[in-house]
Amino acid sequence: MSSLIKYVQRGDLSSLCNYLTAIPIEEARKIINTSDIHGDTLVHFAARSHKRNILSFLIEDMGGNAMAVNIHGRQPLHEAIDDYECVKYLCEQNVDVNCMKRGDWTSLMISSMKGDLNIVKELIKHGANVNFLNKDGWSSLHLAAKEGHLDVVIYLHNISPTLSLTPSKSGRLPIHTAALCNHPDIVFQLLSLASNEETKQYLLNSSDNGGTNLLQNFVICGNVQIVKKLIDEYNVKIDHKDKLGREAIHHAAIIGNKEMLELLFERGANIDVQDSWDKFTSLHHAAKEGHVDIVKYLINVCHANIDIKDNHGKTAKDIAVLWNRKDIIEIL
Repeated sequence: MSSLIKYVQRGDLSSLCNYLTAIPIEEARKIINTSDIHGDTLVHFAARSHKRNILSFLIEDMGGNAMAVNIHGRQPLHEAIDDYECVKYLCEQNVDVNCMKRGDWTSLMISSMKGDLNIVKELIKHGANVNFLNKDGWSSLHLAAKEGHLDVVIYLHNISPTLSLTPSKSGRLPIHTAALCNHPDIVFQLLSLASNEETKQYLLNSSDNGGTNLLQNFVICGNVQIVKKLIDEYNVKIDHKDKLGREAIHHAAIIGNKEMLELLFERGANIDVQDSWDKFTSLHHAAKEGHVDIVKYLINVCHANIDIKDNHGKTAKDIAVLWNRKDIIEIL
């Protein structure tokens, strides 16, 4: 078996053919469809190695199973997903294009994540269901948005516009995923593709199960220019609270982004607002995280109230002491 695998991986069709045609067809077919300890057959290896000619020999000439499943739930189509010619060939053999590997990922989901538009189109042409969701509730559109594949996002949206409104199990829409992964081009493309103003406003202001919205996602990933654009051009509110009662100003203090904090303060964010989880202000958060420049800015420029206490009766200075932030203790 090992020598045959090497023939396949090297693309040595001649040696493979000589070996298999020299023995009875029943024995050859048994060898081809025998799996290794991982459940892989020679067809899996041919697909994974992107050997289109060997795939056709094994399947058409020798009776190899084009839909064999390994221990990871992967069929040859999953293995071939990086190679257009192999994917096209397997689709033409009428394999199940909607088969799911372990973890409930279809080939379309994998190709959408990898960003090969031609393969995405080929799979859909042969019946791939764009509306399938994996075990986490992610669609192919979520995966394309996560990886920043704009052309795939546009194509999938045009095939099934409702995908942009389909949340994952964490409540994230594809637009949230794009924002969290700092892909503003995809965010604004999805906004432009909204069918009406109501849908556009929903995309702008909706939040995931944690209450995090687009603006907060871009604050968290530190994209100041996009946060500015969302506030100034799209009128997204800066005082939106997530499930912990944290606003954008809290998140900016947590990550220690002074430029972001300056923008939010200039746009009217309440520096002293307390979250609902532990009653921390932005000053509490900055003190805990050890962001000296943020603490200085909050006190000297924003005139943050240093006497506000959290739900345990601790001021920002108390928090600095608790976390041994010596430089901040001196400031406070």
